[in-house]
Amino acid sequence: MIKSPAHNTIYVVGYQPLEVINRNYQLVDLLHTVLEKNPQHAKTALIEYAKSFTLGEGDFLLLNTARNKDLIPYFQAQSPLIYDPPYVASEKDIYKVLQNLNSIVGSKDNVNLYVNAINAMRSSLNLGRDQLTQAEYFNCLLLLSDVNQSNTDTAEQFILSKKVPYEMHVRKNIIFVGDPVQPEYFAQLNSQGIYVSAFAPYEFFSNPCDRIDSYYFDNPMFQPSLYMLIELRRLISHHKPDAIVFNPGGIYLTHEEADYFTYCLQQDLPVYKLPGTYIAPPIQI
Repeated sequence: MIKSPAHNTIYVVGYQPLEVINRNYQLVDLLHTVLEKNPQHAKTALIEYAKSFTLGEGDFLLLNTARNKDLIPYFQAQSPLIYDPPYVASEKDIYKVLQNLNSIVGSKDNVNLYVNAINAMRSSLNLGRDQLTQAEYFNCLLLLSDVNQSNTDTAEQFILSKKVPYEMHVRKNIIFVGDPVQPEYFAQLNSQGIYVSAFAPYEFFSNPCDRIDSYYFDNPMFQPSLYMLIELRRLISHHKPDAIVFNPGGIYLTHEEADYFTYCLQQDLPVYKLPGTYIAPPIQI
């Protein structure tokens, strides 16, 4: 007998279309589980974790083919749900894929879906970001991937408890793109006078979602590399950074993608590549 969904869990790895999931399920991001152990390489640690991971009865594992394709074979015994949009998708294609996912773990009533809870957390984060240190802000962006293991109230209370604007002496500013690092890494950068003006792909999921199909149709993380390059050029034009820093660990950014972006952008501004480790080394700009 399958247990009541109130006691069941949906596990994810990184950002997924959580908006279509029934709130009776608890959400847990396995990437967070792995990162808590401070691994030298997050993707390698995820693969090792996947080899012994088992689902409880009535639980689900949700992965996507855009960013989890190398991990899916290691989780294959768990028969994961797959968010698999076409490589060149239309908004109608995205809608069908999301509807299929909703038919398995969702609800016909939007009130019972995660979309409102996630949007509330996003709104709190956008309102309170200027009061958070950059380490705190990045940590909150990470929490969006499972809405703080479904505990949105605690996350929102923390964000809104910050009343004083965060101030620092800004000597340079950068754009950060790629796999997660320890949030304290950004405190290191700030101490050098380096301010991070954009975090990709994390901030792609920080704006409230109005229409789920268009939200994921337009999201650069689920689009081909050329689409991401266009978004990076837009960010560079908007923020006018002194440098761009890539962290190609294979989860949100591969080495091949980082090489391609470096080739395309190196004439525009200095490019730095981290070694894809969770414990990032300092950079000098």
